[in-house]
Amino acid sequence: MSIESISSNNPRIIPPAKNRKQRRSKRVSEGFLALSYAVTELAVLFLLGLAIAHFYVASALGEPGYYALYLTPLLTAPAIIGFLFNRESLYDLTSLQSPNQVALDVMKEMGTGFIIVVLLLFLAGIAEEYSRVWFVSWAFSSLAVVLLLRGIIAQILSRLSNLDIRMNRIAIIGDKAAIANLATVMAPVDGTTEIMGTYEIGPLTCESNSAEDRTLSELIELGQAGRLDQVVIAKERIDRREMSALLDRLSILPCEILMDPAFLGETAKVSGLSRVQDNRMIRVQKRPISEWGLLAKSLFDRTAAAAGLLLLSPLFLVTAIAIKLDSKGPVFFKQYRHGYNQRKIKVWKFRTMTVMENGDAFRQATKNDSRVTRIGNFLRKSSIDELPQLVNVLLGDMSIVGPRPHPVALNDAFSKRLRRYNNRHKVKPGITGWAQINGYRGPTDQPGQMDKRVEYDLDYIENWSFWLDLKIILATPYYGLVSKNAF
Repeated sequence: MSIESISSNNPRIIPPAKNRKQRRSKRVSEGFLALSYAVTELAVLFLLGLAIAHFYVASALGEPGYYALYLTPLLTAPAIIGFLFNRESLYDLTSLQSPNQVALDVMKEMGTGFIIVVLLLFLAGIAEEYSRVWFVSWAFSSLAVVLLLRGIIAQILSRLSNLDIRMNRIAIIGDKAAIANLATVMAPVDGTTEIMGTYEIGPLTCESNSAEDRTLSELIELGQAGRLDQVVIAKERIDRREMSALLDRLSILPCEILMDPAFLGETAKVSGLSRVQDNRMIRVQKRPISEWGLLAKSLFDRTAAAAGLLLLSPLFLVTAIAIKLDSKGPVFFKQYRHGYNQRKIKVWKFRTMTVMENGDAFRQATKNDSRVTRIGNFLRKSSIDELPQLVNVLLGDMSIVGPRPHPVALNDAFSKRLRRYNNRHKVKPGITGWAQINGYRGPTDQPGQMDKRVEYDLDYIENWSFWLDLKIILATPYYGLVSKNAF
């Protein structure tokens, strides 16, 4: 949650949506969210009908020239359903937040929409030209997918529906006297600010078991548990080396880091600090992605994952059969990796090797690795082995775009060698990423490979935008899926 204003006399944090401009901005954001969901839902209906037509009409019935004929109902049905949904306010945020209450209305309007399409085709005298199996399959699968999508968006909205009234959770770290003064003037008199903890530290040292190190570890643990929005530094005396060490330790947190100007000391000479409104608070680090950005990203991720799993299901089936025929063992390989805030997640992949290494026994694949199966070699080079991670995206453990997750053993090794390596975990890991489309994918056994990958990952985090995600997704088939580094 961002700082909106801090008064020099009473530095109390003011939460969002407190004035007319902010309320108007929130309404625009909500309207954009509802419109984005509506467009996404209707696009999924179109793509679903197209996919069923391709695999049934073109492949099973042997009618390759189906597209021009089937385009009429493919476009008409989503348009009519969209009109009916909008007329019944089924795209309002209230409806999207209550999928169970509107489920019957959704089914009724979708049924009405498909019946209208059938009547129009009969009136036009062309109904007999379309496959009944295709149309019925499309109608029922569309209903199932729409209910699934609405369940997903409802879960996302339930987590972030109180953005304007949720308590702003803050931790203060610094000198005892400075903390006491700042905590007093930031007291949550209006119920908008909650001080989660105060952390007193002296001069920082390099000792891993020092009191300061333990205090910082406690603060970082609180932040990585998702219980902080901001960390405020209040230290009366701090030199260049100490400030650099403190910011370096706190940089792993996915929240804002701020400084009270009253306690700058020599710090203003040290870092090029950006200033928040009216020079009343100095922001040292911004959040990687704003909460509305997280909402848009989560909505896109889960919608794309659901659509991808559905559309790619025939490919999944063929791949599973090929793996079973090629070698003994399960179809899927599940491996623990580090995700958001360094939490362990179980990542899904198609099995490409004769071994199922996990944990400390992990050994990264190399060129001409004898452990890689024949079909596994193709799956790795084409990156088809990564597609089951759409399940991880649907579960909320991963994103479509983000830093690639590494096996736990590899992660632990590089976190000790590279200073900012763990900063990659400030966002969810992704199936593809900025580093991957820039050529840094595959093994990291050569010097500098992981350094460059981390450099691109951190650049992505610091410059994230929804348009950057789209750019990476569009570039992935060309730069990422078939790469000389993939084996």
